[in-house]
Amino acid sequence: MTTRFTRSTLALSGIFALSLTMAAPTVFAQEEASTTAEAAQAHLINPAATGSIVVHKYLYDNPTTAGTGNPDDAVPADATPLGNVPFTIKKVTLTNPLNTPDGFAEAAKLTADTAPVDDDSKVTMKTGPDGVATFSDLAVGVYLVSEDAVDSSTVTGLEEGKQITPAAPFLVFVPMTNPKDRSSWNYDVNVFPKNSQTGATKEVEDAGANAGDEVTWTIKGDIPVPGADKTLSKYVVNDNLDASKVEKPTVVVEGLNISPALTENTDYTVTITEGEEYQVSVEFTEVGLKKLAAAKNTEITGNNVPAPQVQVKITAKVLPLGEDGMPLLENKATVVSNNGSTEHDTTTNTDTVKSYFGKVKVNKVDEANKPLSGAKFQVFQCTGAAEDPTLEGESLTVNGVSEWTTDDQGTFTIDALHVTDFADNEELVDRSHYCLVETEAPMGYELLTKPVQFELTRADLGYGEGEATPVNLKTLANITNVESTSPNLPLTGGPGIIALVLAGLALIGGGAWYGLRSSHKA
Repeated sequence: MTTRFTRSTLALSGIFALSLTMAAPTVFAQEEASTTAEAAQAHLINPAATGSIVVHKYLYDNPTTAGTGNPDDAVPADATPLGNVPFTIKKVTLTNPLNTPDGFAEAAKLTADTAPVDDDSKVTMKTGPDGVATFSDLAVGVYLVSEDAVDSSTVTGLEEGKQITPAAPFLVFVPMTNPKDRSSWNYDVNVFPKNSQTGATKEVEDAGANAGDEVTWTIKGDIPVPGADKTLSKYVVNDNLDASKVEKPTVVVEGLNISPALTENTDYTVTITEGEEYQVSVEFTEVGLKKLAAAKNTEITGNNVPAPQVQVKITAKVLPLGEDGMPLLENKATVVSNNGSTEHDTTTNTDTVKSYFGKVKVNKVDEANKPLSGAKFQVFQCTGAAEDPTLEGESLTVNGVSEWTTDDQGTFTIDALHVTDFADNEELVDRSHYCLVETEAPMGYELLTKPVQFELTRADLGYGEGEATPVNLKTLANITNVESTSPNLPLTGGPGIIALVLAGLALIGGGAWYGLRSSHKA
């Protein structure tokens, strides 16, 4: 079969071909426009989308670069994740939605201090062992993120006895511009607030101190990393001493690795409130806070710069126990600080330090167990075996007394001596000893021939193992004197001495007579 194309057929074919040629650009243009509009949506905030805030909590003192909101932000290799740290988020109330130009401009002007929040939107979570807490299904908006106060002993990853300084509250935009391409929105924002840790220690120097002697307590407090404004808003050192056990204390404050030196009433004030306790408070002024912050900033930005600390030395004389005073003198100090970036103060407690003092009662008797008055004693520290102790140093003065005399009951009490098995808040491996030396015997009795050694331990005062009731007095075993055994020399002028004189004269006379007789014979 032969196909024939008539003019009319060709004409129609030409028209159809021309129509296709003319229509093609329009179709292609429509497809290109559709693709561009879809891509453009990625550059706009989707008000119906949900996002998340992922908190990564870690311990690190030194400065780091600003976060990008992405999960792959670099975390220092020596940073430690902190678990069990609570965070709270609240949605910020905006006049206009965040996805509008007015709303975003409004939000951009807010700060963590000025942003109005909806308290009903509050959500609180704790970080896990990996230091991460994730707040999911968040509507588009701005959120205030705050680190809550926490008992530092429950935080994992923190050194024992240390306290964490909370991070400053901050605002998070959900979504935020992705800084990697600056052309899209990140709805899952990762934040990396870091903590610094602070500690405080307390030591006591009481070795060899008895009633009437001075004891010194030394408190050392770390300085927190300052907040964004590079300063601190509070630094206070508090300590309480039992007024029934010590006299009113003196206080000396020093900055360790802090220059220039700290000056009282310029950099800090000292207050001692009297009552049942002496309440000692060292509070830093605005001038002093700037010095502390400057020293800390120098440390974290410098190389091998030693950490600055505040040192407070409290010194007081130990009082005698009296009738009812108990042996144990214990206390701890607190350091309250704020790095200026949060409303939460950080309170750091020191360890409790202990000192023990006790009374010692001496009984003096004769061999018939009769009390002897008038015996005088001194007390020494001594070493060696009880059978042959060696006295150390000078005789002790206790509460102004350096010699003790037995009364009509044959007793005296030393009030009070430091225990011999515990000093400077540590148990002693090599215990010290005391020795009584009799300096004058009772009338008609012999002096003791050697010192009387004794110990005064915590167990003696009821502070050992078990449930003994504490007491403030240890009574030594009776110290016995024997009657005088010196030769019964007759008194001057008595018959016994006259007989001896006459016998001597007789011997002398006899010798003289014998000498004269011999000379006559010659």
